[in-house]
Amino acid sequence: TLIVGSTYNIQWLAAAAVTNVKIEVSYDNKGTWKTINSSTAASAGSYTWTVGHDSGGGDIMPTNEKNAQCYVRISDTAYSTTNARTNDVSDAALTVESGISNIVPL
Repeated sequence: TLIVGSTYNIQWLAAAAVTNVKIEVSYDNKGTWKTINSSTAASAGSYTWTVGHDSGGGDIMPTNEKNAQCYVRISDTAYSTTNARTNDVSDAALTVESGISNIVPL
C-alpha cells in the first residue's frame, strides 16, 4: 500500500536504444493515464515518485479519493504510448491511500 505524499521507487530496464522514458499512472484500471514525468533519462533505470503527484508537485490523484488501485506505465518518449512494443505497464495494481482517516465526532 502506497500513501499519498510518501515516496515510491519506480524501476525499469530499458534497451540501449531508448534515450528517455515517460512515466504515467492510471487510477481507473488503465482507462486513462496521468503523467508523473514526461521525460526522464532511460539509463537512470529508476525514478523516485512522490505518490499522488507529478514531477512538479501537482496533485494527480482523483479528487476525494481515499484509496485507489493504480497501474504505472513506462514508455519510450520517441514513440506513441499506444505502441505495445515501446511501453510496459506494471503487472499488478498498486493500492494508493490518501492517509486520511475518518474523523468521528465525540
